[in-house]
Amino acid sequence: MTVHEIREPGPEPIATLHVRSAPLHGAEVTAADVPAAIDELPLLALLACFAEGETVVGGAAELRAKESDRISGVVEGLSGLGGDLEARPDGFVVRGTGGLRGGRLDARGDHRLAMVGAIAGLASQEGVEVDGFEAVAVSYPRFEQDLRALLP
Repeated sequence: MTVHEIREPGPEPIATLHVRSAPLHGAEVTAADVPAAIDELPLLALLACFAEGETVVGGAAELRAKESDRISGVVEGLSGLGGDLEARPDGFVVRGTGGLRGGRLDARGDHRLAMVGAIAGLASQEGVEVDGFEAVAVSYPRFEQDLRALLP
């Protein structure tokens, strides 16, 4: 990945990225990493399902106090789609299986879980039905429209 044109027009920087595909490998996310990535950890769990090896997230107990208990939501949701995940008190472990089967994911009224379910649907073998998808409107009302625009 190459980063170009970093700008800071608001509270978070924006940049243009040039990315090349490569196999995914497990990683470790520590308590020091969590503040900068707290909202992206459910997506990281999804990506880790497709990685080689184990991904361990620790120091993220605050995920249990978001719109839902995101640790159990992510672990139960992605496990139900064929992932190999284990909850821990302050995070989770994902053992990469190379992909997901698909199925049904309960968003539990949580916008982040709903978005992860939709993205899992695109990447899984059978697709994913997201119960409670309307929760995405809380933080990203154009999510479905923008996601569809990425499809061929």
